[in-house]
Amino acid sequence: MSLLPAVPFVIVTLAAGAIVLLRRLDDETAAGLAGIGLAGAGAAAALLWRGDPLTGPGVGADPFTSAMGLVLCGAAAPAVLAARHVRPRPPQLGVILLTLAAALAAVAARDLLGVSAALGVVWMGAAFLVGADADERGFVPIVRLATMAGWAGAVLLFGAALAVVSVGVSDLDAIRLRVAAVSLDPGLLLPAAVALMGAACAFGLIVLPLQVASAHEVSVEAAVGTLVPLTATLAVIVRLFSTAFDPIRNDWVPVVSVSSGLLMLGGAVGALVQARLQRAAGWLGVTYAGIVLAALVPTVRGGTEAALLLMVGWTGALACAVVAVTTVPGRDAPGPLAAFGWRDGRGGFALTVALLTMAGLPATVGFPARWRLFEALAADGRVELALTTAAAGLVVLAACLRLVRRIWEPMPSSRVRLGERQVRVPTAAVVVAVVLVGLGIWAAPLITAAARVAATF
Repeated sequence: MSLLPAVPFVIVTLAAGAIVLLRRLDDETAAGLAGIGLAGAGAAAALLWRGDPLTGPGVGADPFTSAMGLVLCGAAAPAVLAARHVRPRPPQLGVILLTLAAALAAVAARDLLGVSAALGVVWMGAAFLVGADADERGFVPIVRLATMAGWAGAVLLFGAALAVVSVGVSDLDAIRLRVAAVSLDPGLLLPAAVALMGAACAFGLIVLPLQVASAHEVSVEAAVGTLVPLTATLAVIVRLFSTAFDPIRNDWVPVVSVSSGLLMLGGAVGALVQARLQRAAGWLGVTYAGIVLAALVPTVRGGTEAALLLMVGWTGALACAVVAVTTVPGRDAPGPLAAFGWRDGRGGFALTVALLTMAGLPATVGFPARWRLFEALAADGRVELALTTAAAGLVVLAACLRLVRRIWEPMPSSRVRLGERQVRVPTAAVVVAVVLVGLGIWAAPLITAAARVAATF
């Protein structure tokens, strides 16, 4: 038994506790503590990646856990990278780190009940962050979202309890072995439990992104409060459906196929009709969830590899867009993206790369992920899902190119306020954009890492 798998969780929790308990911290000190927590957790996850798989009391550190730890830290990074420009308040930073800690626990847990409980905490933290940033004033939005998160978490935990009752064990690997045993007939109880858990996950995959898409203006806290739960929910789904519930894939594949198609097409069309990037990003988050779900359908290992590549690419692209957009002053001006690239070339470049990555164009990290997905679907004979993915991809491409055009289109100087001319996008957004391009051109290391992670299952 080893406690090393819990190190990233402990580091982030300590940083969050320091920010929450030390109420007199100024904004810069709180951001510094948050940065130390993220860097420490990311370094711990990277070190665990290099070693042999470890198991502890209810948690584990295998390549999948380490990789998702790094991706989750990257999803939370915009809250620190943009702190110098927008200065998130210490309480929100503390909640972001606590949400991240719960997400790290959810992807590291080896117990089905533990996974469900941790993911419910993630949704509750996201409800506070997104609700506090809603257009309505007061505690009503927070209470409304917290109630929805509570119900979703309760349904998730109830579904997990049903699954445990149906098979008699709660360890993920033990569930897989029990269900795969020839002598065990799961009946209807286990598929019903999986259906309940899948319905509960709609809160993280649909409700939170659309809440951001409907907001007039989104802060970096709310954006991170959506991206971290979205990534954590997808990571948990990939883990559960690739381990514990893999033996009953004939029961859940049709439902997942239809759901992924609806999410991909609905999110793509929703993004196409949006004029504001932050609202389009919310709908693109729904598309992102649908594409990752589509990667779970093929029985070949390439599907899992594609899901991992998609999570890396889309999380990096959305994080880059969050850093760039949430630090721009005067976002409520006519056409918040118009002439953005002319006013700040670095910001225009970062946003352009982020959008092209989500569109899956060559020379970005989104291309090898999309290519691997099509290979897996074709190898498994999932022609209809491949066509749906291609159609959704074309709509996403149109939506992203439309936004790119608005970024670089000139705006008459009479319509640009003085405050909008002074755009200062953090250099970190440009660095992330360069990494997205670099991994798209030289994708071999990333593909090799994805293959190693997929071998975990």
